[in-house]
Amino acid sequence: MRNADKLAPLPTSCARILRLLDDPEAVLPDVSREVERDHNLATTVLRLASSPLYRGIREVSSISSAVGRIGFNGVREVVVTSAVLRLPGGSLAQAERIRRRMLATAVTARRLAASVDDADPSVTFISGLLLDLGRFVLLVAAPDGYLQTCPTLGAPRVDNVDAENLWLGYSNADVAAHLVKSWRFSERISNTLQMRYAGVDDLAADARVVHAADTLADCLLDGDTDVAAGALDDVNAHLALQAPLQMDTFWPALDEDFASLRG
Repeated sequence: MRNADKLAPLPTSCARILRLLDDPEAVLPDVSREVERDHNLATTVLRLASSPLYRGIREVSSISSAVGRIGFNGVREVVVTSAVLRLPGGSLAQAERIRRRMLATAVTARRLAASVDDADPSVTFISGLLLDLGRFVLLVAAPDGYLQTCPTLGAPRVDNVDAENLWLGYSNADVAAHLVKSWRFSERISNTLQMRYAGVDDLAADARVVHAADTLADCLLDGDTDVAAGALDDVNAHLALQAPLQMDTFWPALDEDFASLRG
């Protein structure tokens, strides 16, 4: 746990922008200026602002226009995405699978949140993005030990948490909670992540959405539409949607979002 911050460092530029976005007096020129200072982040902001993920109809060519289009919440989402994409994975195929799964969970949560009362699309996006952060860090820190202890890297299972606790004395959820605190994310995001292994009936709206997104992430990664159709039916029931999501419209849009985020 002590080395978690070293294994998952928040880039200085990302930390600086997140602090600025938390300032209620932050204005667009200041945020745009900070984004421009990080070339990789600026490129990502321009690309995503022009993508279907942020309803980009026309390509934007300036950072200020991009920030204006996606808003401060969008900038926050892109900054955290950039931080996740920069996490050192040690060339581990399993780590890259988890990284892609983090992206898949994020875009799924964001799209699901639009259909759920009291759910915040930006909060669920970031929470979904960070849901597997602890597993990523544990795998990179001790790949052989982690794969032997928790051989299943698919959908999260409580038995993996039990195995992690027996092995280390703490779980991937504990590591994620430590990093979320270290990265200074909001209490709402922290609470959403802490509810990961709570009973489904006890979850708040954001956590219910992230839980549902978690069940769909592997279907999105694997492109298995037959399994996805059944999983989407379960999600409709779980979220008690008055207007159930339809596979023929929801899934192509979600797949487009995922492609946009991956780049």
